[in-house]
Amino acid sequence: AALGHKVLLCDLDEQGSVVDFAAYAKKQGHDLGFQVVKGLPKSKPSADFVLCDYSPKVDKDNLPVGDTVIVPSQPGALDYWSTQKMLGKLKSNQRVIHVLNRVISNRKDDKEVVLSMAGALVVHDRSVMRRVLAQGKTIYSAGLLDKLYGARESKKELDKIIACLL
Repeated sequence: AALGHKVLLCDLDEQGSVVDFAAYAKKQGHDLGFQVVKGLPKSKPSADFVLCDYSPKVDKDNLPVGDTVIVPSQPGALDYWSTQKMLGKLKSNQRVIHVLNRVISNRKDDKEVVLSMAGALVVHDRSVMRRVLAQGKTIYSAGLLDKLYGARESKKELDKIIACLL
């Protein structure tokens, strides 16, 4: 959305955290720049990109659809194993963008996971992300980059994920 694309985010997770966040942002008076809906639309949406937030549990009844699947995981053994299981269930023609999320760069275990997963994109664990969400904003919200420590770095990491989608 920050690049001028029309984006629809479908919340397919039972928790409904994306819908909750969008409602909170609206209540705070912030426009996220993209539309959020619960479930999948009944008809083809008029959007350049349709992103779906799935439950972490993926089974035969809850497989990600679409040409590209972004697979976030944290850098830990349990997350790695469950991610490998999920990847084995995807269709062979689906492009996978693996994102290691909440990486702590000075933690030895995290460094080892990042090195072992060549090609995975990395999003570091920064308090700026939690602060921005608590305000009902995104890292792309106007005026944040110069005000919050770590915002520029976080935006660069997210920009890399977006570049993979384009």
